[in-house]
Amino acid sequence: DTRMKEFTIELDSSQVARTTAFQVSNVGEMEHEFLVLRVDVASGDEKILDRLGPLQPGEDGMMVVVDLEPGPYALLCNLIDQTDHLPHSNKGMRVDLAIQ
Repeated sequence: DTRMKEFTIELDSSQVARTTAFQVSNVGEMEHEFLVLRVDVASGDEKILDRLGPLQPGEDGMMVVVDLEPGPYALLCNLIDQTDHLPHSNKGMRVDLAIQ
């Protein structure tokens, strides 16, 4: 289970594997999205592999990612906060992890 709220993503990253089903719940008071990105450490590039949302407050969604190659990934919300115009990921809604 993955819980999103201002401004955190709560999940057990040790449970993320090459094939993973993410049950995502927006338990916050703002709209959020859930992105899975592949990170290229050498270039710093990040490629979006899948996207869920935006999810409204109280809304749930499911995403299944399959055949992730070993390496670095990021899970994040990249929506822009209308108050300060910063992406939610810059405010803490980002989890970096490695697939073995």
